[in-house]
Amino acid sequence: MVRSATIVRVDSDFDRFLFALIGEEQSGLPLSVLSALTRLDIDPWRETAELARMPKETAHQRLASLIATLPGPAPWPEPAAIAARLIALLPHAPLLPANRSGTSLGARVMLRFRALI
Repeated sequence: MVRSATIVRVDSDFDRFLFALIGEEQSGLPLSVLSALTRLDIDPWRETAELARMPKETAHQRLASLIATLPGPAPWPEPAAIAARLIALLPHAPLLPANRSGTSLGARVMLRFRALI
């Protein structure tokens, strides 16, 4: 029996941020936020939801520190400037309400995603 793959959009509110480019690697390949967070063994959707809930300055500092720790032959130039550009792509906190049980949107999305798997 052949099974077909189902593509599920987890949370399109985060697409602009997750698919934004951090920059070009030394190999010439582009590096997206999604790929970078995955390389750091961080759940991209959960981290994005957390960043979107943080005050902008806190989110900026967090993302800049993550960019600075990306593995590779050389550090990324100006991680603070890259983070500032990317943080502007995050949805505003009102788009990320908690439900009545207090579970955040990011957590609900992950639960639905895992249930589909």
